[in-house]
Amino acid sequence: MISSKARSNVLLAHALKWDHQPERRSRSWSLTIAEQRVRIDRQLRKNPGLKSRIAEAVSEGYRLGRIRAAREMKRSLKSLPADCPYSWDEILNRPFAFDDDR
Repeated sequence: MISSKARSNVLLAHALKWDHQPERRSRSWSLTIAEQRVRIDRQLRKNPGLKSRIAEAVSEGYRLGRIRAAREMKRSLKSLPADCPYSWDEILNRPFAFDDDR
């Protein structure tokens, strides 16, 4: 599950940046989110038993993703929600389409 945690960390950092810096949204962020979703999906298909540990992966991934996002945005950690604001369904399915790609 370490890989899923790492992937959720990257995905959640980009989701936070997307929501908290809309003026800086980029195709790169959108594509990074899409890539991490594919990699998470692939890992869960290969290892269906990991599905019981999704909450753990999201919790740990968010803690690290929040730190990463704060660092990359040059913001205080306190400026981002302490608890993950995204459901599992949003993490995997919410649209993060760059305007030029719509």
